Amino acid sequence: MAIVSYGPIVDGIRGSVGGVTFSRGQSGDTVRSKPRPPKPKKAKQIPIQIFQTIAAHKWQALTSAQQDDWNAYGATVDLYDSLGNLYHPSGINCLVWRLQFYKNAGVIAENYVRPTQDGVPVVPVLTFGYAAHVLSLVSVVPDMAVGEWLLLMIRRITRRNNFSRTLLRLKWSAPGGTGWPILLDGDYDEEWPAALDARAFIYWRFYDQFRRTSIKQLAKFDFTTV
Repeated sequence: MAIVSYGPIVDGIRGSVGGVTFSRGQSGDTVRSKPRPPKPKKAKQIPIQIFQTIAAHKWQALTSAQQDDWNAYGATVDLYDSLGNLYHPSGINCLVWRLQFYKNAGVIAENYVRPTQDGVPVVPVLTFGYAAHVLSLVSVVPDMAVGEWLLLMIRRITRRNNFSRTLLRLKWSAPGGTGWPILLDGDYDEEWPAALDARAFIYWRFYDQFRRTSIKQLAKFDFTTV
């Protein structure tokens, strides 16, 4: 599946043409191969399908007001696709993420009614810092549980409002239990001129090795070089 960005004349395409299907979802316009009949279930697919079924039942069990609370929370979360387009997750997406990552984290109790509890966000928040040429990951809230991995791919961009996937700066990963803050790059700006308004384009992914599920997000961090 690929993300599609249309021009000023065409604002959308729906349906199948040849071997591809155009559609629009919560995260925007996409194009993918025309669906084929499902293959037989594999052993690794079964637990994931059971988990998704449970999550759907949890969502259906909520009242309309509770679902509205989740949708309102999703509207406050800024995510980006690979083209740099801003979108917001749906309420059910946020509920699924809670089930995926926080059930065994020990940070919050199971609570499927309220989108937040004790001020802990449902969608993880990563905070980055920059000082004296050093790029660092300051905090991850809520912290990761055992069995989770955080994967980062950071690209350097020298112009704001410009998402680029051509300049990969570094790859980094850490398991649950890693202490913050942590140094990502000790000379991030290299030979860039001082006082340059720059942007780090960050692809991060939480991976749960037990449930084999993940959350991914494209984020940005703006700073001024020194």
